[in-house]
Amino acid sequence: MKVRQTVLTTLLVIFPLISFATDYYQAISDLNVRTRAGKDYPVDFILKKGDVVELISKEKSWYEIKYLGKTGYAYSKYLKPLENKDQVQDYSIPPSFFLLVGLIGMWLFKRWIFNVKRKRRRDYYRNVYLKSDDWQRKRYVVLKRDNWQCVYCGTRATQVHHKKYAKKNIGKEPIEWLVSVCKSCHEAQHS
Repeated sequence: MKVRQTVLTTLLVIFPLISFATDYYQAISDLNVRTRAGKDYPVDFILKKGDVVELISKEKSWYEIKYLGKTGYAYSKYLKPLENKDQVQDYSIPPSFFLLVGLIGMWLFKRWIFNVKRKRRRDYYRNVYLKSDDWQRKRYVVLKRDNWQCVYCGTRATQVHHKKYAKKNIGKEPIEWLVSVCKSCHEAQHS
């Protein structure tokens, strides 16, 4: 578990620092961007002179480009490589965002599983174990041991309080974890 946490933390710190090499081009004039590579295909959208696009791939003299989330094909003659990459406004979601969302999702899922298991344990404890003969015997032994007196105030004890709960083995708690209490002291212990 510690190894997994260390690896995930390391990835979370290092991953955003890794930059992926991307080529950017600038339109040197107004430019039709087509659905496929070739003049025979319909125009999907139009770039204005100076618009910066991301290069996805090259297909002969046509470039597949991405602009504001849209992709299409532009003739390479009307695009020039962008030298100053500081001008680029990247609207894409960084990969570190997906890593962070994944980690949060894993945490939420584990939390949900924990709560489901805890609810099952509590339901079993309240609806099955406390009504069982084993519990009734253990309860009687504790009340008899404490002389039917509340360990907190000394009045007549009618209930048994768990100082600790057995997390996984319900019903396997030792007698030392149980004490005799009156109803008011028991309610005070749980408030």
